[in-house]
Amino acid sequence: MTKCQKEARIVTPAPIPNDITIEETQINILQYKEEEEIIYTSRQRFTAYCYQGTMLDPNTGCSVNDKNVPFSIEEARTSSKEGKCHTGCECGVDECHGSDAACCLDDRRTIEIGPTEYKTTRYTNGYFARHTCTSRWRCNNKKIKTKPIIIIQDGKPTRKTEAFDRHTITFDDKFYQVGAEFNNGVRYFSPLYVRERPAEIVAKARCYSSASRKIFCVFKLNGKELTTNINSESLSGTYRNLYITVLGKIKTIVNGAISYISRNEANSIYGYKISTDIQERAASISSLSEALNGLQTTQMQGIYNVIENRNLINEMMDILTKMINSLSKTNPYLLSSILGGSYKTTWLNEEVFQVCPCTEKASFPLHTNCMGNLMYKNGQVITTENSTENCFSLEESNIKNISIIKDKHDLDIEELDYLPPKTSSSEDTEWDFLVHQRTKFQEHIEHTIDEKTKGLLDYLNPFMSTKDILLYFCTCMSVLWLIEKLIFRYR
Repeated sequence: MTKCQKEARIVTPAPIPNDITIEETQINILQYKEEEEIIYTSRQRFTAYCYQGTMLDPNTGCSVNDKNVPFSIEEARTSSKEGKCHTGCECGVDECHGSDAACCLDDRRTIEIGPTEYKTTRYTNGYFARHTCTSRWRCNNKKIKTKPIIIIQDGKPTRKTEAFDRHTITFDDKFYQVGAEFNNGVRYFSPLYVRERPAEIVAKARCYSSASRKIFCVFKLNGKELTTNINSESLSGTYRNLYITVLGKIKTIVNGAISYISRNEANSIYGYKISTDIQERAASISSLSEALNGLQTTQMQGIYNVIENRNLINEMMDILTKMINSLSKTNPYLLSSILGGSYKTTWLNEEVFQVCPCTEKASFPLHTNCMGNLMYKNGQVITTENSTENCFSLEESNIKNISIIKDKHDLDIEELDYLPPKTSSSEDTEWDFLVHQRTKFQEHIEHTIDEKTKGLLDYLNPFMSTKDILLYFCTCMSVLWLIEKLIFRYR
């Protein structure tokens, strides 16, 4: 008889460590107004106050001024309600001279609805021994709706928006009291005198956490599943006009072990310090961030589900291995029927067995338990003297199939909802009229620079007749001749 082969041991599959956890917790949501109405104001005045006394008069020349005339907060609020934009007197090219030139010195704003842009800023100095004035106004006073985003600033939720021309407006108490002013004379105000308090909502969230301390929470608001990135130190996050604070505990992985993090008393909604790299962002960038948060949450869901499935399989394999291990000790042919081959096992102790040659194993037909002098009884093949004793036949139609392992589903398949992306300020139709105004203003600046490079005759030719020019030239020559005579006499 052939000897048994070397010893062997049955091993169970090792579990896969899961570095992603899911915890259902409670959150607090501060819901601010999605839209804010602001008042955009801008008012400038261009003046060119000139005197022409020829080159011999030191008063000859032009005082050119292009200045901002800003709105006060009360004027902005009142004018925006009434649809007015107050400006002062206007003088076109060659329209105001002599006493009418005093318009350039008059700062009163008597016109209720002034022009939204300069008509022209060209000016002349062609009236001999007279003052001339060119006065132009441009005024804008318009209500605009904007959608602020929330960032964390000095440990507090702060609402900001990027307005026209990259102006960043912060909706704090100061803005509601005095507005926001910028270098180019643009001022923004709120029609409200105090900021409104946000609505407060307590809700449930499903939070994902990984060993890398990334936390994403999925919560439902107004029937939509939204996701936000939660700061692991402050346990807070933002989503457009929402400020989210985790009230309960979040399960996470720290140094390979499950740990729970929660807010302490110092971490009140308005009283903690946050170490965060959240930057001020334009609205379009915030929409990209929302999409990235959703992608990372979906990725964590996928990884979590893969590991859950793998561990479920491992759990089933562990149970199955233990069953096979136990049954093979009473059925020496079990392992050979599972793993393939013609051998039997002989167990030496609880863990180690030998593989031995098999001479009596046979393949039984499915319709009976007997074959020759062999009988299949209680999972064993035995030899009987009476081959017909305890033998029976089986009918396939009478056999009922029983499933031992049932389906088990514990997968996370939360479907995230994405709000329509917000456009950047340069693409927003609310600001189209201001983009047009800026283009006109740039053209005005270029035109003014071009005008300043012209000489005296460039201004005189379009506005003086040939007779006037000859008279002006003869007068200058006569004065020079008299000066020459005086110098010659007193030598």
